[in-house]
Amino acid sequence: MNQAAALPISISGEDAMPIYHQLARAIQEQIENGRLAVGEQIPPERKIAALGNVSLATVRKALETLVQRGLLTRVQGKGTYVSSTAIRRKKIRYYPFVDDFYGNVADADIKLIEFHIINGDNRINRHLKIKTTEDLYEMKRLFVWRGKPLIHSISYLPRKMFKNLNDYHKSHFEKNLLYMLLEEEFGIPTVNNIELYGAALADEDNAKLLQVEVGHPLLTVEMIALTYKEKPYEYRMTYFLSDEKKLRRII
Repeated sequence: MNQAAALPISISGEDAMPIYHQLARAIQEQIENGRLAVGEQIPPERKIAALGNVSLATVRKALETLVQRGLLTRVQGKGTYVSSTAIRRKKIRYYPFVDDFYGNVADADIKLIEFHIINGDNRINRHLKIKTTEDLYEMKRLFVWRGKPLIHSISYLPRKMFKNLNDYHKSHFEKNLLYMLLEEEFGIPTVNNIELYGAALADEDNAKLLQVEVGHPLLTVEMIALTYKEKPYEYRMTYFLSDEKKLRRII
């Protein structure tokens, strides 16, 4: 395969994402769509710099980012190769029962209720495998179908991993599913997720948001989303409104 032809690079000075992130994303896309195969050597750093019209320092930072994600491997004296451990990401379908309950999740209206930075939480930070002193983003969203609120979702993300995420306008979080936004803007895809199903009675907060009585039965899903090398990047607690018959079927 012609290395240069296999590596189309598009860098935009108007993109809010740092240039090295844009470059890393462009190379990652070539790996995930198969244009750069596992075991294949990528072009030399100088050629990549020329293709993207960027500096060598930018290229090295982008490649190091992909090495850390497990997508590339450096072989001393030979070059940089697509890692044999690189994961071709499959489309992850969160909460497979959602379509059965409510219809296509893409048809839902997403409302951002709260989004702010909080101090690290011992339990959540342990789930995310980060120091308990590290700050978190806390994001609360409501998913509404045909005018009726049905899902209350609370996400926690490591602030260090997603720098300046709080600078994004709220419309970014209301027009896009979170995992798609994080992949497109930060180059961190979801490779796998761990889900723990349960049930709970609505507290005052959930009752108000989901427009039910306090004590109404809810389906709960505790989820940890993983990216490359099984690295957690999101802890999420979600509350689903469902009738008793459907709740029994799931549990």
